[in-house]
Amino acid sequence: MKIILENLGVFKYAEYELADLNIICGENNSGKTYAMYALYGFLDFWRKSQLFDYRSLFNINDAEINKTIMDSGILVIPLAVSIEAINKSLFDACKNFYSGHHISNVLTGQSQYFANTKFTLQITSDDHIKILDKYEKKMQAPNGDQIFQLIKVSGVDELVISILLEDKAKANFYNLHNLINTAIREILFDSILPEVFVACTERTGAVIFNDELDIQRNALQNLSDDILNNPNSLFDAVYKMKYPLPVRRNIDFIRKLKNVIKEESYFAKEYPEVLKFFDDEVVKGKYKLDEKSGIVSYIPRQKSLDNKVAKLTLNEASSSVRALLDLSFYLHYLAKPGQLLVIDEPELNLHPKSQRKIARLLVMLIKIGVKVFVATHSDYIIKELNTLIMLSNHENKQLALEIAEENGYNLALEKLDVKQVKVYISEKKSIIIPDSVKKEKLQTLTMAEIDPFYGIEAKSFDDTINEMNKLQRLIAYGV
Repeated sequence: MKIILENLGVFKYAEYELADLNIICGENNSGKTYAMYALYGFLDFWRKSQLFDYRSLFNINDAEINKTIMDSGILVIPLAVSIEAINKSLFDACKNFYSGHHISNVLTGQSQYFANTKFTLQITSDDHIKILDKYEKKMQAPNGDQIFQLIKVSGVDELVISILLEDKAKANFYNLHNLINTAIREILFDSILPEVFVACTERTGAVIFNDELDIQRNALQNLSDDILNNPNSLFDAVYKMKYPLPVRRNIDFIRKLKNVIKEESYFAKEYPEVLKFFDDEVVKGKYKLDEKSGIVSYIPRQKSLDNKVAKLTLNEASSSVRALLDLSFYLHYLAKPGQLLVIDEPELNLHPKSQRKIARLLVMLIKIGVKVFVATHSDYIIKELNTLIMLSNHENKQLALEIAEENGYNLALEKLDVKQVKVYISEKKSIIIPDSVKKEKLQTLTMAEIDPFYGIEAKSFDDTINEMNKLQRLIAYGV
């Protein structure tokens, strides 16, 4: 999947492609977060709004659909479509996204700052479009009468829409189109446009100030009836709070933890060793939610001085504990293969030793089927990924296995193929923008080289480290 950014923040033009593990590095204020959040925002709006219209994809209109169903009682939509047709549909969805001021709502900026912004998402030949095997939905009236039925049976790439009412004139076709739209979106696009979860850099504050934010939420609920009856006014009032979309999603997630913990995640059932690694090696303890009060406590693995099990409030716990809370609840209760996990600065408030373990966790996640996208300033994360690449591609497999076991690595879960990783550096570089004839020096995203034996070349970090080493040698030895 290729993402193209135009006139977004510091980027006049930049593009990147998604792999299983995706990393953006670069200096502060170099556009890393914008590049990542733009994709997050599109995927979030894709699932929660009407960016997509199945009628344009299949070149049919309402009149044809209604007439076919009214005449024969059934409509069959073939689901085998070309990449070109899908990309045309995605182009239209992207245009709805950036021309509808959605980007300013995602990034919390005035709409005029994004007046010329374009966001384009393209499917490439490397993307595997997997049509959902089975699907069934029914629509019923308030009185309980079944109106429509949508079915896709296993092994047949067709969606069959049937009318169930004897009196077809009573059917609500407007709601049917929404139902078909959702069905086509899930059947055709879920494998390439994944469900997404975000952990933003403000996650530590979101945990602590959750109560204060609830006060603001209650204030919105007390708005006059006139405003409440005007969706646009209410929408504007909410967005005046000036929280970027990822922050709002983090806040909502923390506020609704009572609902989140109802069922263990796929990981908790199938890969408990991954969660044990996260709890024991990264968090070094566990979180516990009191379902009555909604208060989250942290229980450290290490006992207190009087040999008792400690129980800390989040205010009493370290900043690293607060920074890892949403990731912990996501892994324990929501995570499943096929999702995209977005983390802005996974190293936030973590000691270098813990940063290395976070890198290992990210690789475990992609091995299980969760795609990961991070923006990072951590040389330790990059170097640890290099360790895993070197172990995974060593010419002497037996030696690599022995080194891994001696140092506590599990190559069954931590083997990293360079084809699974894409790393981009946000930097100024001379490039030729499409439809242009001359080179311009612009802030853009440059793909880093990844050697199968030595790993990722993160020039952004290496230059700074070399500078410091040079200066220290000069101070110490005059060399």
